[in-house]
Amino acid sequence: MNAFDRLALKLYAALVLILMLAFLIIGLGLFETRVYDMISYIYQSMTAKIIVLVVDAVLLLLSLRFLWIRHRPRPVTALAGRNEYGETRIALTTFEQLASRTVQKIPGTHDVDVHFKPSEVDGYTFYIKIGVDGEQNIPQLIERIQKEVKEKVESITGVEIAQISVLVHESRQTLEAPPRRRVE
Repeated sequence: MNAFDRLALKLYAALVLILMLAFLIIGLGLFETRVYDMISYIYQSMTAKIIVLVVDAVLLLLSLRFLWIRHRPRPVTALAGRNEYGETRIALTTFEQLASRTVQKIPGTHDVDVHFKPSEVDGYTFYIKIGVDGEQNIPQLIERIQKEVKEKVESITGVEIAQISVLVHESRQTLEAPPRRRVE
């Protein structure tokens, strides 16, 4: 909920509170003659009618706004844990950086793009997109990437990784440079 919505909700709550108190006074019959005088004043005065219509329109619009607004859960930005010394939090970007550095150290990979998705249902998952050179066996390379990323991230963070999905988006053939000719 943004700042405008929070302010609007406070205004809405205050106006509804005032109206409910007025209806309570009318319903209990307290100050009966004064209430009837006020109602007759509203019916006779154009200024009072306009004020009532504006307040009514504001409450109607705010009611519609709050009916349509959706509560969006805040995105998870860190994994939290607890130990005997207190709370620990590891940013999701830390997981992505660890995996990215691990993959970049493996020969034959380039253009590494890593995304980390925490899920309480499916476990913690990495989505890794890479380019490879055409010199190595791709299934063996993917298996090596999965194994090394899992071991590295789990050993450093202590978080068990459920799945590592690897997408090879490009295979480059490395061309050997022709031998240089010596000019004498």
